[in-house]
Formats: sequence, structure tokens, C-alpha cells
Amino acid sequence: MSFEPIGTDERVSVPQKPEPDMDSAMLMGCTGFVLASVGGYILSVWPFFVIGDLHTLTGLGTAAAVGFVPAAVLGFLLVVRYRLPGACGAVGGAMATAIFLHLQLKLLEWGFELPDVPDPEYPPAMSWIVPLDWVLAIVLVEMAALSLWPEGGKKPTRA
Repeated sequence: MSFEPIGTDERVSVPQKPEPDMDSAMLMGCTGFVLASVGGYILSVWPFFVIGDLHTLTGLGTAAAVGFVPAAVLGFLLVVRYRLPGACGAVGGAMATAIFLHLQLKLLEWGFELPDVPDPEYPPAMSWIVPLDWVLAIVLVEMAALSLWPEGGKKPTRA
């Protein structure tokens, strides 16, 4: 019994690119999701550890801007590369960042009861307004990135 080809395959003159299998597509989607969520979270959170005066509105705004811009750019680039899984990962990272921001701002709000900690310059409602704005802004960025390819997430072909 031989395992040689039997010669019944159709001959093609131009080599065709093989379509990706399901395992490769799943692996690419999962990779995009994880990179977007973990990368976005790390890029978003580190300024809040580095910038010390988060009790001031200027310090909070600076930390938020320094964290938001790279996270939004990373999310945009990963949406370009991975499409919907990249967008979902970026939104997941933004939600994790929102939880961190809420807890961080609540910690600053509750810290004013200690004698050494200065009072925050912003109202207590900022502990939920800032995280909500963060998630909504990331969602808008990712929606804008997804809208660049209206044909079901596929890149437009150039004629």
C-alpha cells in the first residue's frame, strides 16, 4: 500500500494562497484581545503611580492624559491589526483601568480624614465621572477605528 498522490488533483497554473484555518484565526483573535487589554491597562495605569499630586485637579488631569493617549493609540493600532478582537480587548483594558481609577480616587477621597493627607481639589463625584469618561472615550476611539473598514471588518481593496 503506497501513500503517494493518486494524481487526481486539479492542476492550477497560478499558485493560490491558502486560507487560514480556524485554529490560526482563533489564536490571532485571542492574541489581539490579550495584547490590547493588558497593554492598554499597563499604559493607562503607570502614570497614576509616578505622578504624586493626584489630589490636585492638575495632577489628576496630567496623569489621565499621559495614560490615556498611549492606551488609545495602542488600541487604535491593534484594531487596525486585529479588528474586532483588538477593539474588544482595548475596551476590556479600559474597564479594568476604570475600576483602578475608581478605587484610586475613592482612596484619595477617604484619605482626607487622615491628618497628613491633603483634601482633594475635586468633588467626590469625580470618583465615578473620570472612570466613566475613560471607558466612553476608549469606546469612541475603537468605534472610529472599526469604522475605517465598513465591509464587515475587512480592509478595502484598491482598484
